[in-house]
Amino acid sequence: MLRSGLLLITFISFQGACLSKEKVTVQPTLAKESTAMVERGSETQVTLEAVPSFGNELSFEIVSQPSHGTLSALKSTSDHSAAVTYRHDGNKSFLTDEFFFRVQAPRQAKSSACRVSIRIIRRPSLLTFDPPSLDFGEVTVSGKRQTNVVVTNIGGTRTRDRILLPKGFSAPDGDGFSLAEGESATLLLEFKPMEERNYNAQATCQHSPVKDPLLLNGVGRPRFDLTKTIPTEWEVNNLTDQPLLISFTGGEGWILPKESHVPPHERMVFSFLQSDEGGVTNTVASSSVVHMTDGLSYRDIELPPLTRFVPMIAQPVSSTSLGSFSVGGVIPVSFSILNRSGFPKHMTWKASSHSGGGMPTASPLELNGGESREVHFDWKPTIPGDAKLVIQLEEGNSTHHNLEWQATIRAFSGFVSPPSPQDERTSKSIDEGSHDDLMTTSHEMMETIAPVDGLTWSIQTYWFRNPCVSLRWDASPDNASSINVEEKRMAAPVLMPLKNGFSAPIQHSPLNIESVPIDTGGIKKHGHHEDLLIHSLTPGSHMIVVSRLSKAGALEAQSQLQVSVPTKQPFWNIFRTPVCIIAIIFLLLFLRSRGGLE
Repeated sequence: MLRSGLLLITFISFQGACLSKEKVTVQPTLAKESTAMVERGSETQVTLEAVPSFGNELSFEIVSQPSHGTLSALKSTSDHSAAVTYRHDGNKSFLTDEFFFRVQAPRQAKSSACRVSIRIIRRPSLLTFDPPSLDFGEVTVSGKRQTNVVVTNIGGTRTRDRILLPKGFSAPDGDGFSLAEGESATLLLEFKPMEERNYNAQATCQHSPVKDPLLLNGVGRPRFDLTKTIPTEWEVNNLTDQPLLISFTGGEGWILPKESHVPPHERMVFSFLQSDEGGVTNTVASSSVVHMTDGLSYRDIELPPLTRFVPMIAQPVSSTSLGSFSVGGVIPVSFSILNRSGFPKHMTWKASSHSGGGMPTASPLELNGGESREVHFDWKPTIPGDAKLVIQLEEGNSTHHNLEWQATIRAFSGFVSPPSPQDERTSKSIDEGSHDDLMTTSHEMMETIAPVDGLTWSIQTYWFRNPCVSLRWDASPDNASSINVEEKRMAAPVLMPLKNGFSAPIQHSPLNIESVPIDTGGIKKHGHHEDLLIHSLTPGSHMIVVSRLSKAGALEAQSQLQVSVPTKQPFWNIFRTPVCIIAIIFLLLFLRSRGGLE
């Protein structure tokens, strides 16, 4: 009975086991898909995950490798995850990649192949410079020097950008560029310093990152050299290809040189003279400073301390009583100047006289320290009477010297005034031995009416023509005045007939002065002047009156001119025509004989 029970139990158990085996199924492990991003040519870590299995350790395996990259070995990161490193091969044609993996939990089936998607992204633009630094060396201020630099985009995207340059540097052909991945552009950079200093700076780009900034170096040097020759004299050397305008300021107590242009690559010496401005003495013992500039570069010039002002000595050499001379004569006058100081000095002088023949424009004189100089002047008075010549010398702003000479000027003694230097016609100067054939002139101003502005006259003589008087006056375009020239003549008294055929003047009949128009060749205009040539005067004395009339006919100014025409014609005026003809014949014969010899 017991044995039969054991067999029954065994059979039931076996039957239960068989029935149980048919009902049990194995569950697969569940995995999760993943995504990742990586820059082209770079690597990234990808995490592989699965559904946890009650804390059981899951195993991962790669079932399909990526097409455009490689994978590292799997590394477990938890009981249900693992990590792998994806390395992109840098291919530019594809923007995605993928690989597959499986995972399996204990006592479970493997999961189906699970996909990992990888998106390949392009790197942002990145610029580099070649060469990485530029040294322009020394360049004169306002000068320039150029060189090239290459900009390359080593990033993955196109960039449109421009280079940012510091002060003193520029890109004359343009600073912009557009570069795709791997493209390069060549830019011309220019260094143009405007200051005397060292230029050390960096250049970057406006938008795109730069791997390393571009280093820029240069030195701005002065446009001129300055050398001291003596304490009061300096030499400027122009180092550029352009003229430099040099100016000076400061230097109290010194006469500064005038603003001057120094030609390209040439030298110029500037001297400084001590002034007497502000008094005749100076107790300042410190040096004076003059500021020199060409507009961009500046230099301070140190001059020696001012010394006590020592005025020059001016004294006449020729006698101050000159004696008697005729109108038109040349009177030589001499005077001497001594610079008693140890410094160069600058002064001016001019001559003036109420009898005419002065020199109204001041003439400069430069004397070195201790130098003595004698000056000569030819005085040519034009108005008869007692005359005085005054030589005025000016030294600085407050020191003046006056020298005077006395002379008596006779109205006429055969001298002829030389032609005016303003006359534009060809004239022949007549020496003292041939004065008999020309007119002599004297000038007398009316007291109540001013002389015509700019009126001058001169004695002229021409071959085959009689002597004549040439008048010139100002005739600027904006002058609406007109000129009237006439002669003043004495009118004879009225005669009363007598029975015996003679006539006698009426008693108490005064002499009258008549105005007679002068027959001239007309008025000719020369630039801003007008000229009138009077050549129809008869022998004798003539009073010529020159009047300037306004547009309305009113008298504005007037001058009188006394002219004497001789009655006797000289030998030359009579025989000059035959002599000239004979001279021409001899010249032609000479030329003909020379031609026959040849």
